[in-house]
Order: sequence, then structure tokens, then C-alpha cells
Amino acid sequence: GKIKQYSYQESCRHQALSLYFDDEMSPCEKLCDNCSSPDEQRKNITEPVKMIISTIKRVNENFGKIYIIDILTGSNSQKILQNNHQKLSVYGIGKIFSKAQWKIIIDRCLELNILELGDFKTLKLTNFSWEILQGAEDIDIRESHLKIKSNVKKPNTKKSSYGEVFESLRALRLEIA
Repeated sequence: GKIKQYSYQESCRHQALSLYFDDEMSPCEKLCDNCSSPDEQRKNITEPVKMIISTIKRVNENFGKIYIIDILTGSNSQKILQNNHQKLSVYGIGKIFSKAQWKIIIDRCLELNILELGDFKTLKLTNFSWEILQGAEDIDIRESHLKIKSNVKKPNTKKSSYGEVFESLRALRLEIA
């Protein structure tokens, strides 16, 4: 949770650490990686952020990150069906992103105080949320943060050679026995 958010955040890391310990400091400006190289390729995520805000509003700010993502990606989970949230206008409109990417976008919203965590980790809207819905500001993210590494394992080419060794050892064992 917190460590992953810290790793994806784009503001000053020194400032973030001080805030974590209820202290305030100004950005370091050149000592952390975010301050020393802030100009990576950026991607505008204003529309996905508006989708998130809309979804949270339509469920009365009563649910957490995973549930909001499930609505956006069109999940048929039992909880969504029980709450009739499959009938919401925002249901399934976020299939352009994976669940992992949606988590990163929501974490970015939390970092920028577009959203805040309420009781039981429910997502709550802030005044800044309404400004974004009205088009007052664009939101962006480092493009590299939205590139999710695949967990697909490459086929092991050594396996076939292990199979050959295994068969020769098996034959040798039979010969000895």
C-alpha cells in the first residue's frame, strides 16, 4: 500500500516522507529523483480521473479503490450485482486500462489530493475533484508509470535438456538395478 504509493508518487520524496511523520518541509528541488528529473514523458489522464470521480459520486462515496475499479472495468462480481451498480452509466467505461493501471491512476489522485481516504478506506471526493470535473485543470502522470510489466514467464529452454538428462539417468538406474 503505502510503499507502492511512495514509489509511484511524482512529488518530492523528501516532502512526502516529512508529511508521513506529520512534519512539513518545502520540496528539496534537486536531491531526490522526482525533483532532479521531473520532465519525463507525460500522459494526460484528465478523462480517466473524471471517470473515477463520476463513479465515486454515483456510489455516494461509500466504496474503496478495488470496488470502484471493478465498476469501471465492468466486473460481474457478486457485490456489484447485489448493489445494482452494473446499471450505472459509468459501468464498464474504463476497459481501456487494466486494473493495475487504474490502481496507479487512483494513487495519483490520492497524491494530488483529488481524492482522500475515508473511514474503512472508502474513496472520498475533495473540492479539487469538483474543479477537475468542471475542467479547471488537467491531470497528468509519468507515462512510464502506466506501463505495467508483464508477469508472463518466458519458456524455459533448459527444461528440454533437463528432460534428456533425466531420461539418461533413469536408464542408468534401471541398468544398475
